[in-house]
Amino acid sequence: MKTAAIALVIAALSAALVWQLVRAKRLLDENAILRAQVETASALTAEKERLSNLVAQAAASQPISEEQFQELLRLRGEVGVLRKQKAEVEKLHAENRQLLAATGQPLQSPGQTMSDFVPKESFTNVGYATPEAAFQTFSWAWQQGDTKSILASVSAEGRARMEADWSKKTEAELAAQFHNEHSSNYTGHRIVNRKEISSDEVLFSVYIGGEEESFHKFRMKRYGNEWKLAGGDKD
Repeated sequence: MKTAAIALVIAALSAALVWQLVRAKRLLDENAILRAQVETASALTAEKERLSNLVAQAAASQPISEEQFQELLRLRGEVGVLRKQKAEVEKLHAENRQLLAATGQPLQSPGQTMSDFVPKESFTNVGYATPEAAFQTFSWAWQQGDTKSILASVSAEGRARMEADWSKKTEAELAAQFHNEHSSNYTGHRIVNRKEISSDEVLFSVYIGGEEESFHKFRMKRYGNEWKLAGGDKD
């Protein structure tokens, strides 16, 4: 009887620990996305506040129209929303730290969890010397619809899969695919987490900005002196 009771206690403690770990992982993912949203919007916030101040200054010297007044209210409202998002991020971050401390998991250093947001307009071919450079080069090639550069940016296995898939499509269908996946709704990306699997393999968690924001994982591997995209969420 005593042994059964001890077993039940151990099972309950194990279940609680597993729940804490799952909860911590989910909160980390949510935190990363929110932090990306807030940092991406920081420039917009500053601009809205600047415009708001200009309108307020103009109002002190001369009357403003109803349209200008409504625009001022809209700008102030959007700034309020962004500030609320920032508060939510800070709250999530504090909760993450508490959960990770409770589960004994080490906190990741800030330098390994966030990179700058890279707008699609700044994408360029920066080579394959680092995982980050290789990922941007792949993103640039995909945005341009440059099939040769796309194939040069992925692993041999990825290249074989792409060539097999593309062989079934016309040039027009391929062009439409590239356009749809890098449409005007797509604004850029940010690497929100970088996990080193080994000296030759890195796993990125990437925030994709745009109307339909998303969060994906990409596996980068080194072949010789160059890094290549070796897989994604479905691999």
